[in-house]
Amino acid sequence: MCAMNPRLLRPLASGFNPRQIAGLELWLDAQDGTTLFDSDTGGSQVAPDGSVGRWVDKSGKGRNATQDVANNRPVLKTAVVNGRNILRFDGSNDFLKGDVSSSDLSFPYTLFAVYQSADAAGSIAGFNLNATSFITENVRKSAANTLQGIQQNATSTAEATVTAADASWHVAELVFTGTSSSLTYTVRVNGGATGNMATPRQRNTGPNSRRLQIGNSVSSVDGNLDPLAGDIAEIIGYGRTLSAGELSRVRQYLGRRYGITVTA
Repeated sequence: MCAMNPRLLRPLASGFNPRQIAGLELWLDAQDGTTLFDSDTGGSQVAPDGSVGRWVDKSGKGRNATQDVANNRPVLKTAVVNGRNILRFDGSNDFLKGDVSSSDLSFPYTLFAVYQSADAAGSIAGFNLNATSFITENVRKSAANTLQGIQQNATSTAEATVTAADASWHVAELVFTGTSSSLTYTVRVNGGATGNMATPRQRNTGPNSRRLQIGNSVSSVDGNLDPLAGDIAEIIGYGRTLSAGELSRVRQYLGRRYGITVTA
């Protein structure tokens, strides 16, 4: 009997990977247990129903999301959506934060988040990308059945809002285009419903940092301003505006992975 070619025993290629698109700056993936730890530094991999102190960034940029306060950590839940894992945020004080000051992360920017929430409001993910000004950009669950792309600075707030059914899983998209003096947002749900917003970016005094925050608003130093009561499965960010084709590739990858119907 002839030995089988070992190449035939190898698993088939898994298809699209977010790294295949240029400009990957952030990739938080709850399906990868090797990226979830029970401490903000060191520690062990998180067991089911355990609290997450560190969510390691798979982009290679080192933008890990951490929480040093044990009571403020989200919990790992397994096989929740399409048989896949998620991080559950309690709507009270759970959030993860990261320092992006060592990077060149800036606008334009494209952000994806896979989430579900029945709560009336709560921030899913956001950045403060200016080292000297308080200007934050978030994607958040707003009032009932809505999702927002939102910009906040020291004196004003501007929003782009779309319909997103409560207690359902969604692929949220937030695309930033423009310059430091004028920024345009497009927010989408599952590639379909779209909201747009154009607003000047005003330079204001505020936190002297560049920060990432997951499950709460980055505009709050302690994270208790806009807590999310819901689940997050994956977050992907690119440091540029993706083309329509590239947006579709990421959207379809996330839709297939989590069993969410998306528009190509």
